[in-house]
Amino acid sequence: MDRRVILLSLVIPLFLGGCVSTEQVKTPPPRPLAAKYEFTEQEAEEPGGQSKPLADPTGVLTLQESLASALLHNPELRAFSYDIRVAEAQALQAGLWSNPEITVLVDEYNRDGAGFDSAETSILLSQQFELGGQRRKRSRVAAIQGEIAGWDYERKRLDVFTETTLAFIDVLAATRRLEIAETLVALAVKSNEAVVERVNVGKEVPLQATKTTAEVEFARLKKMEAESELETARKGLASKWGADTARFQSLSGNLDRVLKSIPEREQLEQQLASNPELERYNAELRLKNASLSLENSRKVPDIEAAIGVKRFESDGTDALSFGIGVPLPLFNRNQGNIAASNYELAKAEAGQISAKNKLIVELDRQYGELSRAHRRVLILRSKMIPAMEEAYTMAHEGYQEGKFDVLDMLDAQRSLMKSKGDLIDALADYHTSVAAIQRIIGINLEDLTEKDLENVE
Repeated sequence: MDRRVILLSLVIPLFLGGCVSTEQVKTPPPRPLAAKYEFTEQEAEEPGGQSKPLADPTGVLTLQESLASALLHNPELRAFSYDIRVAEAQALQAGLWSNPEITVLVDEYNRDGAGFDSAETSILLSQQFELGGQRRKRSRVAAIQGEIAGWDYERKRLDVFTETTLAFIDVLAATRRLEIAETLVALAVKSNEAVVERVNVGKEVPLQATKTTAEVEFARLKKMEAESELETARKGLASKWGADTARFQSLSGNLDRVLKSIPEREQLEQQLASNPELERYNAELRLKNASLSLENSRKVPDIEAAIGVKRFESDGTDALSFGIGVPLPLFNRNQGNIAASNYELAKAEAGQISAKNKLIVELDRQYGELSRAHRRVLILRSKMIPAMEEAYTMAHEGYQEGKFDVLDMLDAQRSLMKSKGDLIDALADYHTSVAAIQRIIGINLEDLTEKDLENVE
């Protein structure tokens, strides 16, 4: 028999059997909360590639522009995007066959001093075959691991979305607090001038002018603190897209924009199915079931088949060799790994229940904070601040007319500024709770309402 024909007939079936059969990694779709924004996963460069240069936002920045920059350039999110690439590569590897082996054996060499003339030369080609569908099941496990990596990325993407929103709120609130501090300085100067005027005409003792001068310096100190807090908040926002300094000029946003009524708590809980943590646990359960199926398939021992040709140099003839090897499952039937996979499945089921309970508790907490902040906003701006403004006007005019003393005017001034500061705090708390709830349900809160909004300038 022609040895070339024999070898060709051996090699072709083995290498055809080694073709790749890989299940594709399916990444989850973006949650509705941030679905419209371009994000890092699409921009993940190949190993050794150069990252795209950061286009640091400048000028007047909107929330949408801030979110777009963060989702495209956030360093942590970029690191997470490579986990998906890793999972895709691992899924490719999981679908590969083991490599065939070629063995060359020489027997009977130099028998009776004949050298190779007495030798028997064998060329064997062997291949391991996994039974029980192990390769397909291993590929399935790798594909689900890739899906889980996708959910981890989606969780991080929503985290970046929420953190950027909160940082944007911090800058808006810090800007408003600086405006209040500047107003306080102007009011303190105005009050001091009124007192000095009365001191100059002998209607007030100099001690009162000293008190109002101290109030001016105190107001200027608060203004300096507000400026420092604003700069810190600006840097915090810029860090979300990987910048070390804030190059934007200012923000365009309306901190006063709130819903007239917030959605019912039960309506929010119905949206928990969109939460990426719960979706990840669903994938985790599929992974544990797939892993258990894989371990069960490994009870069936793999076989190793070999085929080759043997050359008898003594008479110049060839012969075909073949064989098969099968491990005897007397001791190791993979029972330990099967038991471990069953426990891992039970753990994942318990973890899913625990995760949902924690989300419900957190939703309850954030909903309570949202409700309280919403009530505070409505009461402060509809009742308290108008009353404080009227009281301050009356106290200032009354002091100039001699009806009230300087302490009444200063007290009214402090109360007015405190109530305005309380409104900023309440608005910041409201938007913070909105952002936290949107992170939990994965949906914009306004999409669940009739978008009936209140504004105050």
